[in-house]
Amino acid sequence: MRLARSLLIAAALTAAPMTAMAQDAADCMSPTATPTGTVERTTVTSRGRELQGLLYRPARPNGAGIVILHDREGIQRDIERYSTQIRRLVTCGYTVIAPSYYDAVNPRAVNDPMMRDKWLQAIDESIVKLAGIEGVDANRIGVWGHGRGGSLALANAMNGIAARAVVVVSAGARAERGRGSPPLLLIAGDRNPAAPLHAAEQLAVTLRERDIDVTVESVPATLPEFEPATWDAVFEKTRAYFDLRLAPTS
Repeated sequence: MRLARSLLIAAALTAAPMTAMAQDAADCMSPTATPTGTVERTTVTSRGRELQGLLYRPARPNGAGIVILHDREGIQRDIERYSTQIRRLVTCGYTVIAPSYYDAVNPRAVNDPMMRDKWLQAIDESIVKLAGIEGVDANRIGVWGHGRGGSLALANAMNGIAARAVVVVSAGARAERGRGSPPLLLIAGDRNPAAPLHAAEQLAVTLRERDIDVTVESVPATLPEFEPATWDAVFEKTRAYFDLRLAPTS
């Protein structure tokens, strides 16, 4: 099964010792912080299909939620890449859902670009699912996507159910036409040949011409597949951005 290994990881994390209280805000992203919260299997229904996924619940919710969108290799590979960093976000108080949006289509069609509308619908349904989770404010939801997931996050931001903020990581995304977009953070490797920084900067120029609030950040990376230290940097920037953009409104 596509999620078999990821769900084994989830079960192991749930069983691992965790403290009852969330870490202080200044310490929650530290590699030495004790992870808090739980992770469990979940499903999202989209166009009559059941999407498998993982739901991370913080020990002390801060009211904000994040939808995590995997790259082209699927949720299993991506969860293995940065599960540690996701748990740090959860320790900071974020409720996180990671849907396998590929489940919205026949497994043989996951590389068919014609399936994208179904994936975008799956993202909308994941936002709705997260908004209904206890402890999540429906007006404080962000979307985070890596690679193909980043391109879909941007496309969804332009035309889907509006998230409050979006983070796009190492994605060859293009500026699509649409109604507009919430604030965007584009993160790219400083020397990544697959998704170069200059491409993110050019995308930002185009989006700003449409009066979209865009920030560009770089992380140290020379290869398309990020090292753990680079993922640490990505999620540090992600946490700082969502702390700002998903903060409660007065």
